[in-house]
Amino acid sequence: MSKLKIGIYSAIMALCLIVPVNAKTSAKDLAEKNIRELGKGTENFNYDCEGNDAKASCTIKKLIIDQHSYISNIKLAYTIDNKNYDTALSFDIHVADPNIDASMLEMLPKHVNCISPTNTQGSIYKAQITCDIVSPVYTLQLKSAGSMESQKFKNQDIEDIISELENIITEDTHDALKDFKIDPREFAIQIKAAKMGDKLFNAIKKQDSTYTKEQYNAAINMGVAMVPVGLADAQVSEATMNQVTKAVTALGDIATSKKQQATITLKRKSGVMLELADLPQLLKKIDNDPLSLLKYLDEYQISVVAR
Repeated sequence: MSKLKIGIYSAIMALCLIVPVNAKTSAKDLAEKNIRELGKGTENFNYDCEGNDAKASCTIKKLIIDQHSYISNIKLAYTIDNKNYDTALSFDIHVADPNIDASMLEMLPKHVNCISPTNTQGSIYKAQITCDIVSPVYTLQLKSAGSMESQKFKNQDIEDIISELENIITEDTHDALKDFKIDPREFAIQIKAAKMGDKLFNAIKKQDSTYTKEQYNAAINMGVAMVPVGLADAQVSEATMNQVTKAVTALGDIATSKKQQATITLKRKSGVMLELADLPQLLKKIDNDPLSLLKYLDEYQISVVAR
């Protein structure tokens, strides 16, 4: 199962993290270059592309992951003008492993659709991404929005800004980062999963016939109860602890079929941009002490809607 998951999720990441490697190109050239990169090393790889300098898309009917899984109906699209740069990606996931029970396979995503509009306004580059992930058991929507500011962006077309972003990704040094500021503005997750708890329990029970619903519910509730302990160790504020506990409780209610839908939104409280040059040191700190990441939840207002 772990090998299968790695294959599926690696494919998803490879698709979702496609970025332009040469912004000074047409939308059609860009789409074709990235779709070819996606199928690199794959046998019997075929694709179709259509479009022009401003708008283009490429499709792949089928891409093999391993003997039990493949992705299909892959579509990668770009729309480019002087101030806007939009990317769209969608694909289906197929898994048919005789060693895995059908109830467990239901938990895997079956369709993914992502859109990412970006635009430039003066010295600010704004980006959003929305991904819808669909399985027979649940639908999951992930959203994020943020911006980056640099005087290097001023009076630049979107393609020039993308080139600047590629340079800082490639160099990743303090000098390369010092001219840029970022605002990780908002993150949101919405899950819709009626009777998800029942389906999860039934899938687990097929692996262990002695497992009871009481044991399942107790395990979920224990996981939810441990969250405030971890937050206390990270010394987050009381307000953040209450908000996060409410969010995790909502997810626990979905996992036990008490609720069928939850939306959790994190919005940054401050409008002050963060120095991108501080990022490497921050990542080093988190690497040494993963719990320190939780402290940054204090920077966000967390809202939860569940039903």
